[in-house]
Amino acid sequence: MQPPTALPTHDTTRIDDTRIAAVRPLITPALLQEWLPVSDANERLVEDSRSAISCLLHGRDDRLLAIVGPCSIHDHDQALDYARRLQPLAAAHAADLLVVMRVYFEKPRTTVGWKGYINDPHLDGSFAINEGLQMARKLLLDILALGLPVGTEFLDLLSSQFISDLVSWARSARARPRARATASSRAACRARSASRTAPTAASRSPPMQCSRRRRATPSSA
Repeated sequence: MQPPTALPTHDTTRIDDTRIAAVRPLITPALLQEWLPVSDANERLVEDSRSAISCLLHGRDDRLLAIVGPCSIHDHDQALDYARRLQPLAAAHAADLLVVMRVYFEKPRTTVGWKGYINDPHLDGSFAINEGLQMARKLLLDILALGLPVGTEFLDLLSSQFISDLVSWARSARARPRARATASSRAACRARSASRTAPTAASRSPPMQCSRRRRATPSSA
């Protein structure tokens, strides 16, 4: 009896990943953060604005939280121009509003249409994701340098690892196709979620100091 012929280990039939045109290595979050580090001033802005947002959400500050900005970012210069126009308005109304610039980078489309600034930064189907991640982080740093906190939407477990240290407020896309993965990403993301509720009595931490206390309501007596 002849021994069986050894089968080649290389898959020449391409029965796996038949719809994938190419696989490219992705940079790591730590490497990108080393290339584009957050300054001390920007870090303080993120920390202070997260604390202020928490005060608003827990009723310890009577201002309104205003998430203001375009539907999604597609151009660095236009987004920065918007931020420059928004910043003086945010400062002028700071007594009544806490303004956070909406900076959304991803489009929750599964089959057709542009996928967003991170996934396709050149809007040409090239899917230069490494460039998109760098461009997104650079834009957030530039907006923070103007004194504006930023908010975004996280659609999956990937992008938040590269930019969450710069985000003061985050929306998780629960109703979208990637909702299950997104729900898990909320735990990994350090940015505060819009859907975050007050802690229970068993887990309640001491109230943080807020710059503005809630005004007392008039007595009905």
